[in-house]
Amino acid sequence: YPLAYTAPMQRLPNAGKGKVLATVALPYQAPALTGEPKPDASDGFDYNAPNARFASIHSNPPGVYVDNPSLLYAEYGKGRVVYSAAAFEAHDRPANGAVLVNILNLLTDDLGGWSFSAEAPAQVEIVQFTVADKKRHYVNFINSVDAFELPTLCDMKVHVRVAGKVKQVLSLPEEKAMTFVEKDGCVEFAVERLKICRSFAVDWE
Repeated sequence: YPLAYTAPMQRLPNAGKGKVLATVALPYQAPALTGEPKPDASDGFDYNAPNARFASIHSNPPGVYVDNPSLLYAEYGKGRVVYSAAAFEAHDRPANGAVLVNILNLLTDDLGGWSFSAEAPAQVEIVQFTVADKKRHYVNFINSVDAFELPTLCDMKVHVRVAGKVKQVLSLPEEKAMTFVEKDGCVEFAVERLKICRSFAVDWE
């Protein structure tokens, strides 16, 4: 099904420069307004036709698929951009977040990868920053579950891109040495448990 969005959208021109990545699917409208027939198999209408696709699991009759772009990819000089007709990332659904990540990957696929990434539950917020003159990365984990009793989150892994050879990975503030692996210009280390927050330092030379 199309991504759900519940606010006004910008209308992008059909003839604009660039590659159309997605188009708009309007929500349900009465058949009298859309020209769609009522869902009755005896009327001879081909309900497998493209214009009979459902806009969501609740749509009956189907929504209206139009040619207006909702995502448009374009290049300008050395830059690349994806225009979106809607702030779809503000709609808190897993599918919307996945589309945003895919767009960012599309725009950065030739830059050598992200400065950091992680394999962790969606409730984990991760902040990474660098103190270049000390050749140190800081990686902070926060359990963002909104509850009085926070569940312990387990078995996370983080990848941090490093500009040199890794000297050590430390759990802060006790500065306990962590086991790590260097691979493809990144350091990887595991975070077994997270209750509220944890901090780590990655030193390189």
